[in-house]
Amino acid sequence: MFFFWYKYKVSIVFVLLVVVSLSMLTFSQISLFKNCKVLLIHLISPSQNIATKIIRDASGFWANISDLTKSQEENVLLHATIRDLKSRNNQLQEEALENNRLKKLLALKESLLYSTIAARVIAQAPGDMFTTVLIDKGDKDGIAVNMPVVTYNDDNQGVVGKVSEVMDDTSVVLLLTNPVCKISVLITRTRFDGLLEGRAQVNQCRLNYLSLDADVKAGDTVVTSGKGSLFPKGLIIGKVTEVSITEGKLYKSARVSPVIDLTRLEEVLVIKRRLR
Repeated sequence: MFFFWYKYKVSIVFVLLVVVSLSMLTFSQISLFKNCKVLLIHLISPSQNIATKIIRDASGFWANISDLTKSQEENVLLHATIRDLKSRNNQLQEEALENNRLKKLLALKESLLYSTIAARVIAQAPGDMFTTVLIDKGDKDGIAVNMPVVTYNDDNQGVVGKVSEVMDDTSVVLLLTNPVCKISVLITRTRFDGLLEGRAQVNQCRLNYLSLDADVKAGDTVVTSGKGSLFPKGLIIGKVTEVSITEGKLYKSARVSPVIDLTRLEEVLVIKRRLR
């Protein structure tokens, strides 16, 4: 053994030195690699964190945009639905009101001893504010000039006016408030009669040519007298609101407010002839 060491001592030392050197070199490379890896990780980590945050924020941003878009679309649809419901509700209310008016008009029709034609007011004649209206029935429906027109509104039934012009499918109705419209009337309480004329004002007429001794006062009911053969007797006109004496004290006159609101006409009855 000693001889072997002595003989190969140099070679053995050389081999040991090579092994040690190689080991140190290997461990150094591994350590360097680890150190470089650690350094690289430290250098890259902030960038990775920032990139990750940016990507996460961008994803959240687009998610929020998507949610906002969906919310806006849902909001638009919701508003459209609300508008449709309101429109339908308004239609139902109008239909209910119309049905109620038609029921009252039918009751008025059945109470009259005359043949009548139901008509709808479709327009106000241009330039004749509060004095004429247009209805959707005409000559083809049996309408004729001077036929009386009545209706029912606000729980009141009464005279509207008379037909003044007839076309094939439509007719013009002269309202009570038209100065051309003249109707023979009487006071129900005292039976004094007079001539009613329009005043071209909203729901205003005047009862003229009352004798000075006529017992007429505010609140008296005015009805058609039946004289002149145009209007049947007993149709309600309105109420006396004021009584005055003309200049020279020749006769009395009274202001009369129609029981029917002539500014809100929708459906009417045109009286044709007596049934019995």
